Amino acid sequence: MAGLKILNSNKFYTDIEATGHNAETSILNRWRASGDIAALPRAGQDVTANGNLRASDWWLENGDYFRIRNLTIGYTLSKNVINSFAGNVLTKVMIYIAAQNLLTITKYSGYDPEISTQNGGNYIFTRGIDDNQPPQPRTFMAGIQLGF
Repeated sequence: MAGLKILNSNKFYTDIEATGHNAETSILNRWRASGDIAALPRAGQDVTANGNLRASDWWLENGDYFRIRNLTIGYTLSKNVINSFAGNVLTKVMIYIAAQNLLTITKYSGYDPEISTQNGGNYIFTRGIDDNQPPQPRTFMAGIQLGF
């Protein structure tokens, strides 16, 4: 997907220090005094004085990503090989491996740039907001397909 902007509300918990929770090490690069050049706003739990939670483009991130969603690689054994160990019982043997969500390339700092809606709800005003939605699992499978 390309051209997406995501409001990363994970920053509320990890970068702002407005909640009193543990923070990431990025909080060390916060604004402290006049003239400072910093990546993060001033720390503090008084939201009104610091203005840390006001709406701004600081919360928005590039949500572009490239993902390999499904990948399956298989090999079908030849009839000669099948007949050598199974006789006339099997007509087809295919061995395969498959993966889901194998690779995601993105600059988004949240868990997963493919978000649906806040907390799994279907509310129009929460689309494009990542509120700590769990990432999609990476799944690996292997199998044998037999034809009789």
